[in-house]
Amino acid sequence: MHITALGDLAWRLTVGNEVGDATLARVLAVAKAIREAQLGGVREVVAAFTTVVVHVEPAADASRVRERVLEVLAGGVAEGGGAVPGRERVIEVVYGGTDGPDIELVAAARGLTPAEVIRLHTGAAYRVHAIGFAPGFPYLAGLAEALHTPRRDTPRTRVPAGSVGIGGAQTGVYPSAGPGGWQLIGRTAQRLFDPHQQPPAWLQTGDTVRFVEASGPPMPGTATVLNGNGGPAAVDAPESAAAVEVLHAGVGCSVQDGGRWGWQSQGVSVGGAVDAISFQVANLAVGNPPDAAVLEWTLRGPKLLFSDERWVVLTGATARGVTNGERRRLRAGEVLDVGGELLSGCRGYIAISGGLDVPETLGSRSTDTRAGWGGREGRNLKRGDRLPLGEAPGAAENETRRGWRVSPSLACLGATRDEELLIHVVVGPDAESFSALDWTVFTGSSFGVSPRSNRMGIRLQGGQLAGARGPDLVSAPVAAGAVQVPPDGRPIILLADCQTIGGYPQIAYVIAADLPRLAQAAPGAKLRFRLVDLPEAERRRRIQSRELAQLALGVREAERGRR
Repeated sequence: MHITALGDLAWRLTVGNEVGDATLARVLAVAKAIREAQLGGVREVVAAFTTVVVHVEPAADASRVRERVLEVLAGGVAEGGGAVPGRERVIEVVYGGTDGPDIELVAAARGLTPAEVIRLHTGAAYRVHAIGFAPGFPYLAGLAEALHTPRRDTPRTRVPAGSVGIGGAQTGVYPSAGPGGWQLIGRTAQRLFDPHQQPPAWLQTGDTVRFVEASGPPMPGTATVLNGNGGPAAVDAPESAAAVEVLHAGVGCSVQDGGRWGWQSQGVSVGGAVDAISFQVANLAVGNPPDAAVLEWTLRGPKLLFSDERWVVLTGATARGVTNGERRRLRAGEVLDVGGELLSGCRGYIAISGGLDVPETLGSRSTDTRAGWGGREGRNLKRGDRLPLGEAPGAAENETRRGWRVSPSLACLGATRDEELLIHVVVGPDAESFSALDWTVFTGSSFGVSPRSNRMGIRLQGGQLAGARGPDLVSAPVAAGAVQVPPDGRPIILLADCQTIGGYPQIAYVIAADLPRLAQAAPGAKLRFRLVDLPEAERRRRIQSRELAQLALGVREAERGRR
C-alpha cells in the first residue's frame, strides 16, 4: 500500500493493483478503520475499486492528517483478506427492444445472439466495486468475458433512468436520466437512489448483484425518486413571507452553499460554491455563518426585488454599476440589479443577511442541476421565482455596519480579460506516467479556457499533451482541482460539480488556495501553470485561512461596537 497526494487537501491510499474481491475487502477495511478512528481534520473518506481517498478539512494540517492516518493503519489493517461485507440484491430487467436498444449490437460484436447475451448477463454474480459517476450508479465487476464490449464512440445525450448497460468489462445501471456512453441492453424498474432513505443508494460498495429477466415492461419513472428531482418539492415563498423575487435571472444563477460533503461514497457530487473564498467572504461580511446559502451567478448577474429590509454583500466577479465587498442596505420594495457589463472574473456571489432558506437535500441547500435537486427544484433560477429568506436583524437596527467594506483582495478575486492567470499546481498521482515533453508543454504553455467549461470542470485549449503512457488506469475517487488528461491530450481541470470517480490520468492538482481564482477564469481567459511543492501549497492555504479568520474577527468586533 502506498499513499499519494491529491492536491493539498486529500490523500489517496492505493491498497492493491488488481480489481477483485481480495483487494476490495482490504479497501473496505481501510476505509472503515479510518472512519471509526474519527481523526480530527478528516472531512470525508471515499473507497472505490483499489483505493481509499481521505479528504481533509481546509483549516487542518494535511501533513499531520496523513501521519495520523498512517498510524491508524500501522497495525496491518490492509494486509488481511477476509470476505467482502455486503448483501445480495436481485434486479429484474427487461432486455432488448426500446429498453435495450444496443443488445443487437453487443450480440453482433461478440458473435452471439440476443438470447445468448441475456443468458450470459443473467448467469453471473456481480460485485459492486464502487458507486460513482452519478448518485447511486453501481460499477459492477464480474461480467462474462464474452460480453466485454467497448463503450460507444459518441455518448448519448440522454439515457433513460433504469437503463442497464455494458461498458468494457463492467456492467451497471443508470439510476436517473442523463448522458452516458455504455451499451444499453435492458432496463429495470428498481429504484436505485432516494435521498430520503438512509443510506440513499440502494446498492453499496461490496454488495453482490444478480440480474433476472423480467416478465413485463418496467414501470416508467420508478428507477429514481418519484418527484424527479431528488429533494423536497420547492415552493415559492408566500407573499407575506420574507423573500427575494427574481425579476431577471441573469445567466447560470443558482442557490449554492458549502456543498454536500459526506455523500461521495454514494455517488453524490460535493458541489456548492465554485469560488469558496468569495462565497465565504460574502457571508462573513453580511453577518451570516460562512456556509449559509447564497446566490451564485455566471457571466451576468440577476435583478432581484426584496420584500423586506436586508443587508447585501457582493463578491467574486465584478459588474459595472455595483461595488463588491460593500455592505449595502436594501429596503422593502427596493431592487438590486447586478446585470451590468462584466468587468472581471466570471462568477459572482450575492449574500443576503439571514441567508436563503430553501429546503435542504442531503444536508445542503446547494443546487445540483445534473442530479436535479437542491436550491430551487434542482435548476437555475428563472424570472418569477420567490426565494424565502431566513431570519435576520432589520437593516435599520444595523446602521453602524455602514462605512466600511471588505478589502478588494478578498472581495474581487476575478482577473480582467487581459490578465493571464498564474495557477500553482502540485504533482498529481499519475505524474510519472507523462513524458518530459508533456511536462514541458504543461508548464511552458499558455492555455485558453474553452467556452465548453462549466461548474463540473474547465476545459483547456492551446497546448496539447501526448498523454499518459502505460496500461489503462483503474478508476479512482477524485477531487476538485484534479488536472485530468483525456485521450485527446487537452487537459480538463475538475471543479465543484465534478464526478466522484474518474479514470483519466491526473498529471497535477491545482492547489486549494488557487482554486477560487481559477473558478473566476471566464471563457477565453489565459492561464499558465507553475509547479510548487506541498509545503508551499499548505503555506498559501494557511495565509488564506488567516485572512478569512481576520475578516470574521473584524465583523464580530463591529457587532460588539454596535451593541
